[in-house]
Amino acid sequence: MNIKQLTKRLLQTTFGLKTYLYCFSIYKIHTLHRDSNEKIMFTFLDLIPNDSLILDIGANLGFVTYHLSKKQGCSVIAFEPIPINYSVLTRMMASRNLTNTTALPYALGQESGVLTMVMPFHNGVPMQGLSHVTDDTSQEAGYQFTVPVKRLDDLSEIHNNGKRVGGIKIDVENYEYYILQGGIELIRQHKPVICIELWEDQNRARSLALLTSLGYVVYILVNDQLTPLIDNLTDSTTINYICMAA
Repeated sequence: MNIKQLTKRLLQTTFGLKTYLYCFSIYKIHTLHRDSNEKIMFTFLDLIPNDSLILDIGANLGFVTYHLSKKQGCSVIAFEPIPINYSVLTRMMASRNLTNTTALPYALGQESGVLTMVMPFHNGVPMQGLSHVTDDTSQEAGYQFTVPVKRLDDLSEIHNNGKRVGGIKIDVENYEYYILQGGIELIRQHKPVICIELWEDQNRARSLALLTSLGYVVYILVNDQLTPLIDNLTDSTTINYICMAA
């Protein structure tokens, strides 16, 4: 166990997991601009049209949700199925008076139903940011949850909102393709700017191929400038992408 994990474990033991995660969320809200890994998120934020609806899929503790909520005239729907994370997310929203933001406690996917998710342990430390879909037979150490799953195309919360979906952020630990599959009609209709994290595996190839088939151009951030990804199936130096309708 390294010093960072040891410190995290000590703080979680001392204050309790939920209190630790809430304090971490507030810390991240105030320091996100200084995180070089988040440059693409703020680029994405600049591209979202004012007065639109933003979907934060995989909201985690809400530190990105907070910044999305500050976009002029926009509303935000934040999706977070892990109960511990959802509790912290809603507490943060209340403490920061995010009246334009709604949190929904379910996962998104290709079909409605239920999923098994796990918040894994690393050296005995819960890693909330690595929570992911698993299966009932998984022996992975961590907190396991059975969560409801819905399709983006079926959500009345979006259809009845009255605003165009201007932006979608997706960070769901290698489950992105299934979320896109469940939201094809929404993407076709609204053509939102999409900021998506994709690991270098089959999920990445399938996700980018699907978005390309829907008329999207894939971009990466190079020297703080958006640059088209020439070959969507070729490895790049990043796992973060911005996709925009051509």
